[in-house]
Amino acid sequence: TPPEEFEEQMLENYGNMARKANIYCMCENWNNQTMWAHYANASNGICLELNYRIVDPLGQRLNAPSAVTYRDVPQQFSVLEVMNMLQAVTFHLSGKKGSRDFVGNSLRKFISTLYLTKQTKYSFEQEWRSVSPSDGPGLLRIPGLSIKSVLLGTNCSDVLASTLYGRFGKTVKFERIVQLPNSYELSREPYIN
Repeated sequence: TPPEEFEEQMLENYGNMARKANIYCMCENWNNQTMWAHYANASNGICLELNYRIVDPLGQRLNAPSAVTYRDVPQQFSVLEVMNMLQAVTFHLSGKKGSRDFVGNSLRKFISTLYLTKQTKYSFEQEWRSVSPSDGPGLLRIPGLSIKSVLLGTNCSDVLASTLYGRFGKTVKFERIVQLPNSYELSREPYIN
């Protein structure tokens, strides 16, 4: 294969993988008002509190939750690093056999760079992400991850709250988020249907 065709194929595979990746975003704190405002429809929505049991202590699984890195400037790469990452994506998508360590390490670097890096101004989010290369949108299963509780936003409607509670209340704890009087702080109270 001529180098130009190989490079073109790798860039096409990169685009395909980027479009088909499943990304699950999480944050460390339930009581961040900005996060409730931005990601839970101005506190009209819900937040899922999760338990995570590490099932991969060596970090070999590509979809293991990872902390987002916050940077002031975009990361720079050499041509060789970019070629290695794109080649790993090409191997992964084609199902071809390559060095398991090379493909795995290069894919992790690709995912980390593309999906686990954000501008420093977003560091208040304290975000974690799980990224899985896939064949498109769908349910993302993350071994070791389970729902601990459902947190209902301060403005969550009674209809949404009772509907969710009716469906999941027997298996998951439900709590309502409340703003403390004369304060900007949030607290949690048991949800009573």
